[in-house]
Amino acid sequence: EAVADKAIERNIGARGLRAVMESILTPLMYEIPSDPTITHVTITEACVRSSAEPLVERDAEKTSRRAKIKTGKSDREGATAS
Repeated sequence: EAVADKAIERNIGARGLRAVMESILTPLMYEIPSDPTITHVTITEACVRSSAEPLVERDAEKTSRRAKIKTGKSDREGATAS
C-alpha cells in the first residue's frame, strides 16, 4: 500500500509503481549478490515512506552462496523482499 500511495503522491500512475520499487531495490541489487552473508531482506513501509534502510539479516557463518538444483535450473537461496 505504501508503494501505491507513493506513486499516487507523485502522480505517476501504475508505471510509477515500478519506479518506486526500483528506487528502493536498486542499491540492494548490487549489495546482495556480492555479500553471501545476507540471508533475508525486508522492505518495510518506513523504507518506502521515509527512505529508511531495509532490514537486512545476515548469517556471519555463511561464506558462499549455494544454489538449489530443481528441474535443471538453479534457484538462489536467500534474499527476498516482503
